[in-house]
Amino acid sequence: MLPTASHVIETPITLGDGETLDGHGQTYTLPGGWDFAPITAVNVTGATIRNLSIVAPPDNLSGVTGIINLQRTKKVRLENVTIQAAGRRDGTPNKGLPIIIWQTQDTLVENSAFSYSPHWNVEASGNDRLTLRRVDAHHGYFDGIKLATANTDTLIENCWCHDNGHNGGVGDGIDFCHGAARCDIVNTKCNHNTNGITFKYGPWNPGGSDDAPRVPCYGVKIRGGSLSHNDSSGLFAQGFSGKPPAGVEGDSAPWPMTFSVSDVVAENNTNHGFLVGAGTWTFRGCLAYRNQQHGFYISDLARDCHLSDCDAIANLNANFNIWAKRTDLTNCKAFGVDVFNTPANNWKNAVRVSQYGINLQWKPVRGGDHGVFRRVINKFSIHENDKPKNLPPHHWEDEPKNGPAARSAGR
Repeated sequence: MLPTASHVIETPITLGDGETLDGHGQTYTLPGGWDFAPITAVNVTGATIRNLSIVAPPDNLSGVTGIINLQRTKKVRLENVTIQAAGRRDGTPNKGLPIIIWQTQDTLVENSAFSYSPHWNVEASGNDRLTLRRVDAHHGYFDGIKLATANTDTLIENCWCHDNGHNGGVGDGIDFCHGAARCDIVNTKCNHNTNGITFKYGPWNPGGSDDAPRVPCYGVKIRGGSLSHNDSSGLFAQGFSGKPPAGVEGDSAPWPMTFSVSDVVAENNTNHGFLVGAGTWTFRGCLAYRNQQHGFYISDLARDCHLSDCDAIANLNANFNIWAKRTDLTNCKAFGVDVFNTPANNWKNAVRVSQYGINLQWKPVRGGDHGVFRRVINKFSIHENDKPKNLPPHHWEDEPKNGPAARSAGR
């Protein structure tokens, strides 16, 4: 099916059931001004695309098209595939995306790279059990990996999403939105994007419309990996977003909850390490280090968040900036000096980097909606060390020998 002489794909290639498209490690291109879907699998089971590279020139497409298009397929595999799109040039957008994956089941993409999209590098919508493993998604005008509407049981593992929001665009390493039920993002690096990872929930129209179908977004787990050197935040958990349909409130979507982030490092981001908008999130064992604004920013749109065993070190504004109702901290540490670059016997005399250790805002205090801080260490910031001034003493549980729990036990 692939040309053997010119290495130019002149006509569409369509895969059937069980067929294999093997490029044998060769690099192919497309005609200048191409206007067709180069590789397509529709209503196919068990096809494979492997060992193939395509570098695309500018296109003349009338609408958005994938260089590889998978639609309503089952058990399709991509292995060792590299697709470089033409990007945006001279202000004129091309419309050829590296890959589009729509309404598929059990798709596996591994050891592959997708880059220089005029939109997002990987577009996935309406898929069940999609796995992206060891995928390099980079230099997209918008996002590296776009999990759009209605994906369920998604696994993104050991991927690298970097340098997206390229050439004047605004793009995140991974953007999952509108429906990502049971989504795992594991040991994935998102660096040098607009944001590392973004979540947003578009409004639901209870009356029905031409909008794409929605599924609930829950059971999201981000485990391991790093979110660093992004132009805005490492994690931007925006919550609700998007223009609502006529007569529908902007937050008419299920409340974002059962989202957890564990063992993730967010460092050297221009704004915040971890930012939570509307939603209920859990953080475990995470590190926010040297971000230019806040380490952990739990905004007033959030509620009932819990942070345990998290460290916020030398973030320039606040290590923990907490506005939300009922935010609990357990076994967390806020250090205003750069303990990773300071001898352990000199922390007290080191230059203090953070303005605030824990900046607990007045809004939750006004409503009496305090969280509980248990065994929290808050030291060496310029302001707000030890117990935050707006936190009632009985919400600050110190070491067991001094804290309320110890006193109640008669110790």
